Amino acid sequence: MSGRLGRLVGTLVGVALLLLAFPGTAHACELVYQQGMIPQPAGCSSGTATAAALTVTAAVAIGVVTLTVAGYLSGAMSRSEFRAVLAALLPAPPATVGLHSRRTAITNQEVLRQGIGLPRTMETVLHHAELAGIDLQDVDVEIVEDTDTLRYFDFMGACARTDDLGIQLGPAAFVDAETLVRTLGHESIHVQQWRDNRVNSNVVALEEEAYAAEDGFVERWQRAAEEERERATGG
Repeated sequence: MSGRLGRLVGTLVGVALLLLAFPGTAHACELVYQQGMIPQPAGCSSGTATAAALTVTAAVAIGVVTLTVAGYLSGAMSRSEFRAVLAALLPAPPATVGLHSRRTAITNQEVLRQGIGLPRTMETVLHHAELAGIDLQDVDVEIVEDTDTLRYFDFMGACARTDDLGIQLGPAAFVDAETLVRTLGHESIHVQQWRDNRVNSNVVALEEEAYAAEDGFVERWQRAAEEERERATGG
């Protein structure tokens, strides 16, 4: 099951459980029938208007959250926008641990301002990942360029970040091919750490593991890139 499909199923199950948790749901119809203008059908049990109003309010809130999640899953909003909307709608969750790649000689904002580096596209990401043997299957990868995120990345000295939602790549990750390969390899290790439920607030060992894996990905990329060049030139 893909990450997005899994989140969608989880959301639908959560909505169903929330609806079942409100005993006033059966009384919501009283908002329509309480004036006696329309005959109350059998099965619409009596209840208080307060319970009905609470149910309707909860249903509206659930609907807004569901539409927000659907917008993110459909690609209508970015991950940053998704987080901002949920932060406004829901109680603050426990802080999410973010794992970063910190191998940059130039800031993300400078790369964006100067317009340098590789094309910042998913085609570029997937091509280099394939050459390096980096598994990005079922991984949400987002290329971020919004000002707030880039300021945060530059404050952290990072060109990428991985959390439980997936990978975020800043412009500095695309400054050259080797940097991109190292970044993708590094972040792919963090993805696996999340999947293995090994991420906690003590990130030193997790980062050491990710950095240690980078050279292997670079070596595979260099061999594959050389073979690709030889095929292109008929060598």
